[in-house]
Order: sequence, then structure tokens, then C-alpha cells
Amino acid sequence: MRRRLLCEQRGAISILAGLSLVFVVMSTALTVDIGSATWKKRSLQRTVDLISLDAVRGLGDRRSATTLCTTVVDQFAQQSAQNNGFGDYANAALGNSLTVEIGIGDAGTKTFAPTTSANCAEANAVRITATSRSDNRFVPGNIGLTAQAVAMMDGTATFSLGSKLVALDTTTAPILGKVLGGMLGGTVNLSAVGYNGLAAATVSMGAIWTNLGLGTTSQILSSDVTMGQFLDATISALNNQGDPSSIAAATTLGTLKSQITTSTHFKFGDILEGNTGGVGSVADARLDVLNLVGMTATAANGTNLLNMTLPITIPGVTSTTMKVALIEPPQICWNCRPGSTPAPQVHTGQVRIQLDSTLTTKLTVLLQQGTVHLPVYMESAGATGLLTNVRCANPLANSDITVRTTNQPVTAKVGTATDSSMNDPSVAADVRAGQIVSISGLVNVTGTATASMPSSVTDLVIPLLQTLTAGSAGVTLAGQLVSSLALTVQVLGLGVNATTVANNTLAILNPVLSSLDTTLLGPLKNALGSLGISLGAADVTNMDEDCTSRRLIG
Repeated sequence: MRRRLLCEQRGAISILAGLSLVFVVMSTALTVDIGSATWKKRSLQRTVDLISLDAVRGLGDRRSATTLCTTVVDQFAQQSAQNNGFGDYANAALGNSLTVEIGIGDAGTKTFAPTTSANCAEANAVRITATSRSDNRFVPGNIGLTAQAVAMMDGTATFSLGSKLVALDTTTAPILGKVLGGMLGGTVNLSAVGYNGLAAATVSMGAIWTNLGLGTTSQILSSDVTMGQFLDATISALNNQGDPSSIAAATTLGTLKSQITTSTHFKFGDILEGNTGGVGSVADARLDVLNLVGMTATAANGTNLLNMTLPITIPGVTSTTMKVALIEPPQICWNCRPGSTPAPQVHTGQVRIQLDSTLTTKLTVLLQQGTVHLPVYMESAGATGLLTNVRCANPLANSDITVRTTNQPVTAKVGTATDSSMNDPSVAADVRAGQIVSISGLVNVTGTATASMPSSVTDLVIPLLQTLTAGSAGVTLAGQLVSSLALTVQVLGLGVNATTVANNTLAILNPVLSSLDTTLLGPLKNALGSLGISLGAADVTNMDEDCTSRRLIG
């Protein structure tokens, strides 16, 4: 019986082996087909990536001024398909197709929103979708393949904030001279014509760096440069340019050099805020000489508290002293890319100012006289400029950038800030009631008032090499100071009527205070603005654009 059973089981293993072999052959065939499809899918994806990067140039450096962007993008996509082995993209019999879309790309969120040719000006991205198929070698049928890529223009820009459009006159020029002298250690006495000549001349940053012997990005950003070295290098660059405006500016800078302490120093890294790459775009960019001098002088001064008597004539005022605390210097944003991290933004200088005007008319109380003062504290966090878009055009001269410009509030108070708090950006300024007048043994008068200019946000679309202004052109603080002025009268002697003292003091203060916008604050705004210190307004200059970079975002 046992032998019979053994005989009946002969050949069973052969049957199982045969069935297994069929399974192995089918699995191998399927694996080959799937592997072939996977390889073709990867190849198709690489091709689509290249096509999208080529096609998006039609929205960037190869954008046409006369042909619809969709037509240009289609042409670039089709040519790229030919060049990258997908020339039969239109062969439906092979399952091939090529779909081209334009839209708005966001590098931060890596999203793509399709749009039409009606929005060519806003479009900055292209989405390419390609289909094909992989014909099976063993298993009947084929495998459909789809690949998609989104590429966007990755333009960068270099821009600055300052007050390039401010014209200095015989009132503001002496104020600017005092401030520059305080920053740079000297007595600066340039004319309004000289300052405006500096504002009218431009110079290449690269030429200055070459004259200073600064070649690498590290050297440019980190090297200590004295103001004497900087002025010599700038003078040489201007003279090499050779045009009348440059020659005149070089002469003015020579005069400035003779009036300051040339050993004060700074680093270009203090005024340059960049996101990527080297400083090449700044080297090619041109900056007006006055703005550049103001930025470097502010950086050289650091956080030193300036103290000076202003050379200005104000009706009803004998003299005005000013203390200025410059919290940080203004900056240039170089190689900045919209949506990048850190945010592509720069700022103008933050400033705290203490003014004290001695009035001509004295207060008389019981035949005794006291000198009347008007102490006014001002503060501005300056302005910030955030790059939100780089629009590339062909030719490049038609390109522009969008900068969201935020002018921070400007506040003013009748009062006096302590020196220690003025120079400490980590704390709010400690502004106390201002000393208005004191007559020993009779009366002591203090006062408070508050005014502000609100913040503003403006999206400036700035053509290449042009400057636009955001914010208030003037100063509107005096009226609020007058209406909110409150006096505290401390009577120290017999026979003194507090109400009479208050009224007489107001009669002396109000005429001076009500005209303060035009007589003092306006000229001060213009003088400081030329140094890149913003009081309610900022000029934004599109210095340079690079429209050749592209990136994949999907």
C-alpha cells in the first residue's frame, strides 16, 4: 500500500514547478513593463521641468512688448520640447500631448493660479503638462504617463529708501551741515547748491569698491572703511566719470573732506541688506552721491547722541537747540527676491529728536521776567520697504518693481525726553512734562501736548532707475500741538494768579507753536530726509533688476 501511494505522487513536484515558472515569467514580464514605464515617466518629468524653465522666459527676460505673452510662451515651450527629445509632443497616436498655461506663481507657498493673456502683465509663472505612454513589451496594452512642472521667474532687485527728491535750500542746507558735522566730527559748511549738486550726481558702488581695493563680498561687507578713504574713493570714481555733474560733485566732496574728522569709520555691511548671492547688483547700480554720503555718515556715527544749536531763523524765537539720536542707519536692499526668507525689506533711519526753542518774548509776573521755552520731542520709526514683485520686460528698461512702503507714525510732544532713554532703542523714550518758564519765588510753568502723523501703506510700482515717493510731503503736527497744549502752573509766591499766568504764557507760546510746521519741522524733515532719515515720507529708488533667474516651484 505504501509503495502504491508513493508511485501515485510521482510528478507532483514537476507540476508545481511548472506552475511556479509560469508565475515567475509573468511577474518578470510585468516588472519589466512597469520598470520601463517608470523610467519613461522620470525621463518625461525631466523633460517637462526643462520645458517649463525655458517657457517661463517668455514672461521674463524674453518677454515681448508687441506679442501676446501666451504666444511667446507657447513658442518657447514648443522649441524646448523639440530640443529636449519631445518633438512629437503633438502625436496623439502615441498618447503624446503638451499643455501650456500661464499664471501667478508664489514661491513661498509653491502655488500656481492660472490666468489668461488678459493678465500678461501680472503673469510670472508657467505650468507645463505633458502626456505620453509606455507600450508594454509582454503584457498586452500600455501605461499612460503624465508629468507636470511649474516654473516661475525668480527676478531679484536692488532698491533703496531715502529722500532723493528733496531739494535743499538756504534754510535746510545749514541744518544738514550741522547734522553732518555732528556725525563726522567737524564744522560742515556746504552751500545749498553744493548739496543739490551731490544729489544730482550718481556714482557706481562698484567703482568705489574697486578704488578701495575691496573685491570679495566678504571684504565689502566686513571691512572697516574710514570716511577719508570713502571720500577719496568716491572722488576718484566721480572724476573718472568725467561729466560736468560728476566733476562738480567731486569738488564738493573734497571740500567736505577738509571739514570733517576723516578717521571716523563704518562698514558697508551696515547699510546693505541682502538675501542671496554676492553684491554684484549693487556694484552695477548707481546711487546719488548725497544719499550715499548720508547713509555712510549715519553708519559712521553709530548711536552717538548729537547735540547742536540749529542755524535757523524763526519768528519769535531767539535760538533753538537740538539733540538727535539716530537709532540705526538707512539701508539698501541688494539681490532681494520677493517671498524669500528673511523678508526682502529695508528701512530708513529711525530717529528721536529733542528740540528746545528759547522764545524772544519773556513772561512778566509781578514786574519780574522769565525766559519762555518751547521743548518739543519728536520720534519716528522711519519707513520700511518690502519688495513684493519684480516685473520683467523686454527691453529690460521697461521693467519695474513693486515695493510695499510703510511710513511709520511720526509723534511729537511738548515735553522733554531723558538723554538715556533717547539713545536706547530697547525702551520707549521717557518724555516728561516740558519746562516752559520758571521765575524764582513766584511761579513755575510746565506743559504737555501730543500730536501725531498717522502711518501709511503704499504699494509703489517703480520703473527701473526711477524714484517714487510714498507718504506725506509736509508736516502736520503744529495744529494738534496747539489744541492739546495743557499748562500746569505752580504758584510759589503771594499775589500770583495762576489763570492769568497760564493765559499770558499761552499768548507767548501759541504764535510760535502754530507756525512750527513751516518754520522748523518742515525744514528739519527735509534736511534729515536727505540723510535717509524719514519723517512721514520715503523715496524709493529702483536701482537694478536681474530678470534672468528662474526656479521650479512644482
